[in-house]
Amino acid sequence: MTDIYFLVFIIIDVLIIFLYQLADLLDIVTWKKEIPVFFAQKYSVVEYERAKKYEKTKFWLAFFENLTLFALVLFLILSGIIVQIDTLLSGTTSHPYWHSMFFFMLLIFSLWLYKLPFHYYFVFFIEEKFGFNRSTRRLFFRDEILGLLLSMLIFFLLGGAVIYLYVYQFQIFSWIAWIVVIIYSLFFSIFYSDLIVPLFYHQKPLEDNKLKNDIQFAFQSVGFNVSDIYVIDSSKRTAKANAYFTGWGKKKRIVLYDNLLKLLEPNEIIAVLFHELGHFKNRHIFISFLIFVIYSGVVLFAFQQSAFWISNVFHVKPYFHYVLFGFLVFFYPMHSLVETMILWLSRKFELASDAFVARHGYDQYLIDGLVKLSSTHLANLHPHPLKVWLTYSHPPIVQRINHIISLKPNTKE
Repeated sequence: MTDIYFLVFIIIDVLIIFLYQLADLLDIVTWKKEIPVFFAQKYSVVEYERAKKYEKTKFWLAFFENLTLFALVLFLILSGIIVQIDTLLSGTTSHPYWHSMFFFMLLIFSLWLYKLPFHYYFVFFIEEKFGFNRSTRRLFFRDEILGLLLSMLIFFLLGGAVIYLYVYQFQIFSWIAWIVVIIYSLFFSIFYSDLIVPLFYHQKPLEDNKLKNDIQFAFQSVGFNVSDIYVIDSSKRTAKANAYFTGWGKKKRIVLYDNLLKLLEPNEIIAVLFHELGHFKNRHIFISFLIFVIYSGVVLFAFQQSAFWISNVFHVKPYFHYVLFGFLVFFYPMHSLVETMILWLSRKFELASDAFVARHGYDQYLIDGLVKLSSTHLANLHPHPLKVWLTYSHPPIVQRINHIISLKPNTKE
């Protein structure tokens, strides 16, 4: 009976994966040509057709990458090679902790090696063709190798701690691992700009004193003080612009891409930053973190409770990596459903933050900024609803702008 359940869940998992691929395909084949009036001056018919080619090229690369990965994994399983690799690792060490650690370190390296040529093609052929790439090959490989080493280090520290607790403190594993994951997440969110960003970007305080004073004055008008405003040299890698908030408490920091300063006017930059501020003021950051805390706790508890049952189903020792892969087979449908609900909530948060901007009089500046960013990035103005529902953390740009316009008569606090 358990074999039937396993087969059913495998079929469900494959159907879910197929659904995501279908959403990507529908996004391309149902491409709408209509350009809203507020995009008319920034998005020509020729440029929008170019955007379609950009999306189509990215889709086929991703489709080929996913298809070959699926075929490779299937081959490794059916041929028994994956079992032979695991047997070789068990011959290296019989300790369950190091067995799982070596397995995942090998997996991280293998996935990195597999994805490397696809990422290289994306950067130096697709992004280059459409005018986005600014990176050199030397910088690309430096970033890739540094990213691999960083992934290995993070796994060794966090993954190693979780596996250690699983092996040596199984009875209280889920509770202690939950605390470890929460502490790691807080530490990472607070010190990301201090520890991670400098490894890839040169980061310096904003030198434009007038813009800095305007940002601080605008933020102080709503009771939010921020002194750390930094600029990173993103233009060495990409022509795409962005900005973000990071940190908690006294470690709050605004980070601007240097190409954002060239693309947007000062008030448009303030409007974009006010959108991010809206997430803080509306407690979206806290709510999102609370959801993460609850969900991670549920997942760890379910993982612990199902460990021995999964090992019996697959007729394997209850080693961490055996149980994890079995758990993922059974849990993936639930995770996909929860992820879809979280994305739905995220889109609601984005509209609420846009409303925050409108209430403080920056609505038109935000619209102008969003139009510039979307047209410069060759965004799809009318993504397919299934694609939005399954993968979008932000509402489609046209929906956002129409929402902001609808708020204009009611922007007074």
